[in-house]
Amino acid sequence: EQRLHAAQRQIVCSLCLEVNQAHRQPQLRCSGCEKIIKNLSTYYQERELHREVKLCGTCYHNLQQGESPQLLSDIELRPQGFAKLAWQAAMEEDYDQYVQCEGRCKRWYHFTCCMYPDPAQLPQAWQLEKQRFHCPLCREAMVQDLSQGELNLALAGST
Repeated sequence: EQRLHAAQRQIVCSLCLEVNQAHRQPQLRCSGCEKIIKNLSTYYQERELHREVKLCGTCYHNLQQGESPQLLSDIELRPQGFAKLAWQAAMEEDYDQYVQCEGRCKRWYHFTCCMYPDPAQLPQAWQLEKQRFHCPLCREAMVQDLSQGELNLALAGST
């Protein structure tokens, strides 16, 4: 019998049996015209004031000509304040997080596989991280245990 060293072990979702479940690739939109910047294409990001302004090639070219981007006409922008970058959506890809069942099984699941929302994506006021998670199998077992207990109480009360 071969055993894996602890460093070689990985958590795998108990429903889909995958390590990582990638979300669709993120999209980058131009702050000046809302056009989607395609994967592996060039875009320009403001680096001076850290306002997260990103421009497509067309909007940046227009800015160099002295014309403000349509959606940023109320902001003063300088072409020299932008860095030329390449959008690599695969580098920004996000993966689903795991949640551990607090029932009998103690297995790990992707949030999305169990249709359970990721606490990081919900308002803090919901305090989802304080909620207990039970996988579908443990929930079903809990219902059956409860039903059996109620049945036993009913039978004991009828004698």
